[in-house]
Amino acid sequence: MDGLIFATDQKYVNFYRERIREACPDTRLLLCRSFMEVLSALYKMETVFLLADLKLVTPHGVDVQSLNNLFLLRGDPRFRFLPMVLVTDLYDERLFAYNRLHCYSYLEKPLNRSVFLEDVIPYFQHEVRRWQPPDREVFYAFRKRKTVFYVPEYEVVRYERHSHKAYIVTLDNKIDMDIKNLNRLQNLMKSEYFVQCSRSDYVNLNYIREVAMNKVRLRGEYGQVTLSPDRRDDVIGRMDVMVKHKGRKGALILE
Repeated sequence: MDGLIFATDQKYVNFYRERIREACPDTRLLLCRSFMEVLSALYKMETVFLLADLKLVTPHGVDVQSLNNLFLLRGDPRFRFLPMVLVTDLYDERLFAYNRLHCYSYLEKPLNRSVFLEDVIPYFQHEVRRWQPPDREVFYAFRKRKTVFYVPEYEVVRYERHSHKAYIVTLDNKIDMDIKNLNRLQNLMKSEYFVQCSRSDYVNLNYIREVAMNKVRLRGEYGQVTLSPDRRDDVIGRMDVMVKHKGRKGALILE
């Protein structure tokens, strides 16, 4: 799972990193310096929380564009309830931004570090615990000749099985390997998080964005895979079960 720090002001970044890593050691932190980087990360990753530290007061007035970007983010149903904390130099007298952005906390600078540690850090810990599976985290060891890749299950986007070769697509890599090495990973073959979309394509349910008639589109920049007619009902059924379990809105089905 991942946490995002969106900072146009770098003054407190090291403090955020150190305190969050101490409190949430299993959470990967990504620093974004622009809103486009934030969007790219959100489309790719399973994000637990967003900490935005913005310099909004400039010699030319309030940086309205940065606020509008966050409002646009909240307007997207996919990120409407993303846990968010905003740290800024803008005094929000009427709580306008705080209310519209549905922030858990709106902190003004200079940052009160004690308040951050006593209020924000426990909130992030709570959100991380909500995303953690009840069982021990599953890791896979993918062997490619003399190299071994260790990847947690939630970072495996999809995999392909062919006659002699196999491909594993993770958040960071595309790993080609011998089919015999893949077949040895029985835990992966039987994992409830993966669904077969075609003869050779298997996809992590958490990365499915849309199910069309003959293809499955994945989140972010991970493209699409072929969907066989005889696999479509199973894919939709598995997605519906996951949506119901997680309380999310249904997947978009394109006819």
